[in-house]
Amino acid sequence: MYEEASLKCQIALWDKHDARIAALSLDLIPREDRRWTRALLQFSLASDVHKAIHLCLREDLTMPLAALLRSLIDTSVLGIWLVKYADDKEAQESVEDKKTLEIEQIFNTEDRQVFAFLYEPVKDTENQFYRDVLHPSVHGDAFHLAMRTRNEAAKRAWSMKCQNGADQIYKHFLIRLRESAIVPSDFQKKLQLELNQMHS
Repeated sequence: MYEEASLKCQIALWDKHDARIAALSLDLIPREDRRWTRALLQFSLASDVHKAIHLCLREDLTMPLAALLRSLIDTSVLGIWLVKYADDKEAQESVEDKKTLEIEQIFNTEDRQVFAFLYEPVKDTENQFYRDVLHPSVHGDAFHLAMRTRNEAAKRAWSMKCQNGADQIYKHFLIRLRESAIVPSDFQKKLQLELNQMHS
């Protein structure tokens, strides 16, 4: 009975969520507001994923960490691109064809350094691949993840890598968002408060 009521409640919430997303369709947003609206949505998603990572860490749920961290990376890279690198035309268009690695390649040295720990060359190719902490999330290999957390020492090391990576990337996204001229001053204060909390 309780489970059925809980499910109905979740469905109702998602219906409202879908309605909000539909209301934010690109065609319905004035062109002059699209860059900020999209950046705000990237921040909202990044914030939720960052909280989910810390929740998993508190609850000792290590298996989902790589997938969540990869989602945070993709979300933050796209957010930084929207507020700092995308031209006006690009900020108005769909980004479904944008790939994280391709976007990251156009970042300046300072921004790229934040993500440098994520990638490594694939031997004898010109390609790059997610390294170490993220590699298992690429192909959803649960066995690979299980090996990364095979004992308490390995689990602690894995958790620390995920936490440090998540905090580093999320913090950098917040800084870039706060510095952007498209962000209203009252929201910049909100971002600064969150950055202060991360330091405390």
